[in-house]
Amino acid sequence: YNTRVIFDGCDYWLTFSLEKSYEEGIEANSCKRFKNNEVWQQKEYSDAIGIDLGCKRKNWIVDSRGNRIDRPDTSKEEKQIKKYHRKFMHKKLINDQMGKKTNSTITEVKRRKYTKNEEKILKKYNKAYKRMTNKKKAAIHNYACSIIAEKPECVIMEDLSVTNMYYDKSDDISYTQRIRHNKNIQSSILRTVRNIIERKCQANNINFKLADREFPSSQLCSRCGHRQKIGILRTYKCPVCGLEIDRDINASYNLSNYDNYNTCDYIIA
Repeated sequence: YNTRVIFDGCDYWLTFSLEKSYEEGIEANSCKRFKNNEVWQQKEYSDAIGIDLGCKRKNWIVDSRGNRIDRPDTSKEEKQIKKYHRKFMHKKLINDQMGKKTNSTITEVKRRKYTKNEEKILKKYNKAYKRMTNKKKAAIHNYACSIIAEKPECVIMEDLSVTNMYYDKSDDISYTQRIRHNKNIQSSILRTVRNIIERKCQANNINFKLADREFPSSQLCSRCGHRQKIGILRTYKCPVCGLEIDRDINASYNLSNYDNYNTCDYIIA
């Protein structure tokens, strides 16, 4: 039931739902790989995992277990997207000048009809964009499955405000630096990372938490709890205990110990 035909710009997909009777004790929306696996059920819960997200390619996903996931290289697909977009706009301009776009049914269909040449370019554009998104989602799914296989007691992730991370025109930085920074944030798909990990944790009965936005995970020392601002430095150096550690790993340690911090301490400090 609930059959639908969906066109994603490249191919047609037929989606439908099935009703199936399950045995007692097995839920219909459970993950067969982990939740219904007897070996995984007998495994004891491990310590909590803190996940720190970044917008650069080398520090995309960093957790407290020492895993560092780099963002997949999609430079080839990005070049193809720019190429096909430029070709499509050029072809559209030529067809408009030649009068090939006198379409009287534009008000009925509520969208613009394209010529065959424009549809060919659009299909190549959509395929390149689809390959780019699939590369990123595949990396996220593989990382999420590796987390679930360890069976952590809790997964804690920082609650980022992506809109506040963008640079405005009023900021005192160069134009190229602002464009590069905003492009990195957009290509990191931080919201998608959070949704996929959260959905897999909920399907396997693993607690998923979001740290407060006011929680300074990158400013606290993971050993003594001293708080200081580090700016753009990639290494955290504590003046109290002398700890020198990568800022992303330090933030992931603080997120894994999020329940042990007092809320009033890091807000007033």
